[in-house]
Amino acid sequence: MLFLQPVPKSEWKLKPWSAPAEPETPCQAAWRKGDRPGIIPDITFAMLTHEPRSMRDSLATYEALGLFDVVDEFLVYINKRTPPVDEVLAPYVKKYAPRLKVMGDAHNYGIARGINFLTGNASNPFILFLERDFQLIEPATCIAEQMAAGLKLIRSKAADVVRYRHRKHPGRPNWAERMYK
Repeated sequence: MLFLQPVPKSEWKLKPWSAPAEPETPCQAAWRKGDRPGIIPDITFAMLTHEPRSMRDSLATYEALGLFDVVDEFLVYINKRTPPVDEVLAPYVKKYAPRLKVMGDAHNYGIARGINFLTGNASNPFILFLERDFQLIEPATCIAEQMAAGLKLIRSKAADVVRYRHRKHPGRPNWAERMYK
């Protein structure tokens, strides 16, 4: 039997990234040049959360890449609401209210009831559901472009549901969907 010797952490080396740089897309170039999209109409952005750490990281990407500036309604539902979660949300609520609204209480109702609370409180005809660990990797100019394309599919009856995943950086599959199936 072959036993591998552990490599001491002091010997770990971070290698330079070897993949070639991807070309900048038109929406990324527009963002870099200072273009900012207007408010994305007819879509409520909705986040379900229960813990502060990954939500903090996601919210930081939303702010840095301009998401909060292009939504007219962003709802957050907190399952098992605690003061640490409220502390993370407080600066965003202060800055983006009344577009950013927070709901929830000390009970953990589960994902299905959380989604029901979010959809039941949305004032727009369409909803984009986000979990607390869904981080942005592209700017608001790209988001607005993709939202417009998704709305076009739904309004033309070519789709009933649009799922957004990045073509080159899709992330991990949503475990809730696997559990449901």
